[in-house]
This record gives sequence, C-alpha cells and structure tokens, in this order.
Amino acid sequence: RLELIDLVSSIGSYDRLYDGLFEHYLTLHFHDPKLTSINYANQWLLFYDVMNKEMYTQQNYSFWRYAPYVALVFNLLFVTHRPIQMRYPQKQLDVQNKLRTNTAAIETMLNDIVPNIRQYLNKDILVLDILPHMLEILQPRLRQTNIALFTNKELRDIQTLIDVMVTFSLSYIQQRTATGENVLVLEPYVSWKSYKRSIL
Repeated sequence: RLELIDLVSSIGSYDRLYDGLFEHYLTLHFHDPKLTSINYANQWLLFYDVMNKEMYTQQNYSFWRYAPYVALVFNLLFVTHRPIQMRYPQKQLDVQNKLRTNTAAIETMLNDIVPNIRQYLNKDILVLDILPHMLEILQPRLRQTNIALFTNKELRDIQTLIDVMVTFSLSYIQQRTATGENVLVLEPYVSWKSYKRSIL
C-alpha cells in the first residue's frame, strides 16, 4: 500500500487520475449489495473536491499531501482479480466542450433577441427562467391532421410558437441524419440535448 501511495504521488496529475477513477469505478465487478463501497467512494471523491478547491482558491497547499490517499481507498474498496478495461478519461472534456457550445449559443441568442426585450435579460435569467419553458413552447403537442381541423387551443399554441421564435430569432434548420431521415434542428442550439422534429 505504501508502494501505491508512492506511485500515485509520483504521477502528480491527480485531477486526471481521479477523473479516470470516477469514470470507471462503477463499471467494475464487485460484491456490494448495500452499496457501502460506492457510498464511501463518493465521500472520498467529495473530500478530494473540497480539498482541491481549498488548495486552488486559498493557495493552501498543505492539503496536497493527502491527495494520494483517495486512490488508496479506491484500491481497497474495488480491488478485483478480473481484467479491467480502462480508457483515458473523456467525460470531463466532453462536459467542457458542451459547456462551451451552450455558452456560445446563449450569447448568440442574447445578441439576436429584439432590443426591447433584451434589455431585461442576462445569461442567468435566460438559462434558469426562460429556456426551460421556451423549449416546451417550441414543441407543442399537435395532432397529425389537417390544420383546418385544429382546435382553438392548438391554433393559439402555433401562434405562440411563431411569436417566440420571432422574438428570440430562432429557426429550424433541415438536416439529414446518418439513417437518411430528414429532421428539423433548432438553431441556435439552446438545449442540453438535441431538439429535433421529424419532417412529415
């Protein structure tokens, strides 16, 4: 175990190491019907996050000596004789790329909103108060029937949809998927998942 501590200490890049542990520890085969090991592992990861924040925000590097012990605890909790297939951690990079994409989309939306509304908005208001409801408005539940047979509520939903898209300068762009299906993708990208509509 002391050899493991020395090995982890020699690596130095604890963030990347613990990103890898976080991505893979739930994929291991271990017997833990009460999930005790997972609970302990999460507590130690939280300990590392708190300690890491203290080091980088307060410049208090006296905690650095405790960083390798998280890897030791993971070894004790999840050691197995079965072969393990581990890959270089990618989830943190994926999250950062998505955050960068979403931030750019929000800034684009703010710049394109009509001026008389834009003056009352900022990023936080847009993300927390408007987008969750807007995405419901942009996907009204409509029957697949002739528009002449729509109810008054369905017609109001369509009018609201048009007003919102004009106000926030949104549009649907036609794209073809890998399977050859034509879809409409909301532009700019304003969601944490793709909002697509099949073209009838």
